[in-house]
Amino acid sequence: MSVGVIDTGTCNVRSILKAFEKIDIEVGIVKSVQHFSDYDRFVMPGVGSWDYAVKSLHSKDLWDGIIHCSLVEKKPLLGICLGMQLLASSSEEGHLDGLGFIPGKVLKMNPPSQDVFRVPNVGWSYVHPIQGRGFDNYLSRSKPARFYFVHSYHFCCDDNRHIAMQVELDKSYCAVVIRDNIWGAQFHPEKSHNFGLEFLKTWVKS
Repeated sequence: MSVGVIDTGTCNVRSILKAFEKIDIEVGIVKSVQHFSDYDRFVMPGVGSWDYAVKSLHSKDLWDGIIHCSLVEKKPLLGICLGMQLLASSSEEGHLDGLGFIPGKVLKMNPPSQDVFRVPNVGWSYVHPIQGRGFDNYLSRSKPARFYFVHSYHFCCDDNRHIAMQVELDKSYCAVVIRDNIWGAQFHPEKSHNFGLEFLKTWVKS
C-alpha cells in the first residue's frame, strides 16, 4: 500500500506526509504525471484560491493525471480542504471548471451574523456521520469525533447521497463527500490529531 500526495503548488505537504508515516503507510509526493504510476492511492490537498489551484495543476500537467488515475484506473483519491472543493463542478470563488468528479457547486459561506460563526470558519468542530455512508462506527460513540477546519467556502452536492459527514454551524454543511473511489474532506485530518489519523486509516482501508 502506498499513497502519493499530489503537489498542487498551493500548500506545504509535509504535515500530510507525517500523518501517513505515523500510521505506517508508505507515502511520497507526486510532482509530475510520471509519478502517478508509483502509487496505489492519492491525496489532493489544497489551501488558497480556486483558480490558482486549477491553474497550478494544469501547469504541472497533473490535472489529466488525476482524471486518468481516478476515473480510468479507479485508484482511490482523497481531496482535502480546497482539494475536496476541486472535486466539484464549479465554485463561486473562481471562473475555471473543477474536476466534476462529484457533481455540485462550491458556495461562499454566509452566516446570518458573526455571533453564529465567523468567515473563514477556523477551528475545531464536531462532525456527524450519515448512517450507511461508511462511518457507522462513529455513530456508536458517546461523543462525536471532531476535526480542524479552515475554510470560507463549502461544497454543496447536487445529490445528497454523496454526503457522508456533516458539520453543524448555523445549518448543516458538508464535511465529507464520497462517490465510489472518490473521497473529499473539508477538514484537515493531518491537523486533527488522533481523530484525523483514524480518519486516514478508515480511508486507507476503504
